[in-house]
Amino acid sequence: MDLARPIRRPNRLQLPGEHADEQRLRYEEFKAQAAARLVQIAQRRPLTQQEFERLQKLLACMRMLCDTPFILDPACRISPKLEELERVLSELFAESDRKVIVFSEWERMLSLVREWRRTLALNLLGTPDLCRRTAAARR
Repeated sequence: MDLARPIRRPNRLQLPGEHADEQRLRYEEFKAQAAARLVQIAQRRPLTQQEFERLQKLLACMRMLCDTPFILDPACRISPKLEELERVLSELFAESDRKVIVFSEWERMLSLVREWRRTLALNLLGTPDLCRRTAAARR
């Protein structure tokens, strides 16, 4: 496959879908744990910086759980989004000479995608940006 050739008809695809029961349970735990309490406080008074940062962390965790619990708990490999991605990519790769770029905000989600593509023997490249981010994190 010639990776230097331009991508034809770039499309953006987001993968909505139903959450697995375990995903939903973990999400609700975060929501009930503190996010709801902090939102109630915010309705009465401004949050302190520490409360605001806590709320942001909880919301980020809830967003991660929407992708897969694996991001927060590597022992939990549930990922309906990955199952949907597999379905979509299988259709796309049925066409010859197809190129696909997969983005995720979460590195652990991308690691699941890399594992999955190895099982299907797909040619998937890493992101050059990953090397820069990894080097910056080590500094």
